[in-house]
Amino acid sequence: MGARGPKQQSPELNERKGNPGKRQPTTTQVMPLPTALAKLPTPPKHLLPIAKSEWRRAGKELVATGRLTTDNLRILEQYCTAYATFRDAHAKMDIEGQYIKTKFTTRPHPAHGIAFRASKEMRDALTLLHGTESEAEKRAPEDPLFDFLNRGKKLRNIRRVK
Repeated sequence: MGARGPKQQSPELNERKGNPGKRQPTTTQVMPLPTALAKLPTPPKHLLPIAKSEWRRAGKELVATGRLTTDNLRILEQYCTAYATFRDAHAKMDIEGQYIKTKFTTRPHPAHGIAFRASKEMRDALTLLHGTESEAEKRAPEDPLFDFLNRGKKLRNIRRVK
């Protein structure tokens, strides 16, 4: 059986026609890699003071390792906001206690849940920020010490004997 449908047109002709169907183009465009920032920008004005200090601390490390790009600035902002929420929830629990008494029982303070969700957001943001290789790591050769220490070692399935 032959190919179905009309014959595919050249990309030049498709460009001249425009995109009336609003479909994704068939050709893949290569997006340039973001370049690492050489200097940490000032923190956004809406951040709380503790979040601004965390912006400076974490941002300094990211700039030093070459992992902070213009694409990562919003992720850093999300991390700093979650960090401020986490610290605020723990400060509230320090004042009011870890548990609260209700009419029938004692239960954890509601700030526990807030701190837990904030810690998950911080972990997710850090994973996104540190998940990619830095430019320095891409250029770095294999570590000879690591290779020497781990030579001949293989992962084995270890079974427990009862």
